[in-house]
Amino acid sequence: MRITSKGQATIPKVIRQKLGIELGGRVAYLIEGDFVYLERIPSPAEEMGSLRDALEKPARELLRELRAMGKTILLSSHILTELAELCDSIAILERGKLVVSGPLEEIHQQVAGHRLIRLVVLTDPSQAENVLKTHPGIKQIYLQEKDTRLASNGAGHHIEIEFEGDSAATADLLEGLVQSGIRLTSFSEVTTDLEEAFLRLTKGEVT
Repeated sequence: MRITSKGQATIPKVIRQKLGIELGGRVAYLIEGDFVYLERIPSPAEEMGSLRDALEKPARELLRELRAMGKTILLSSHILTELAELCDSIAILERGKLVVSGPLEEIHQQVAGHRLIRLVVLTDPSQAENVLKTHPGIKQIYLQEKDTRLASNGAGHHIEIEFEGDSAATADLLEGLVQSGIRLTSFSEVTTDLEEAFLRLTKGEVT
């Protein structure tokens, strides 16, 4: 493992030293100004290594501290599930070409073409359905009573909606439901699996 800094060091020396100690020889890293680049070093017995497994709790806490300081942390990994856990923005490369980049939320929406939002309501579901039908951007409504995919846990009526809108429009949707007297116990977006997003966005030239 080697630490290098060609530009002016803006990360405190004590944090850089701690990072080197916590990462040990498991992760190669490069510090360049406000950027920290990390890549897993596989052992001789493994073909590729997991960055998530190599970043133990103290190292993750240091990375969170760097993020709070406004530093940019770049992680290189072939394991998409760990990127979904560790990152808030991603870039997908195929044969050296950038396929897509941006916040995870935007990537998921780009793949799906819409947001999938799951609600649990205590109100009569038909009342919630009627309110949802009046809101712009609603493409499809799935009710628990009509769709066996939405199993009940006994804590309310489950509804899923396909919704075209950004984060502000999603907030407006939630506000409109509450103002219309719909009692909700849950309102959450269902994200597309990152591996599924990768398969849809690439041409399959990388295996």
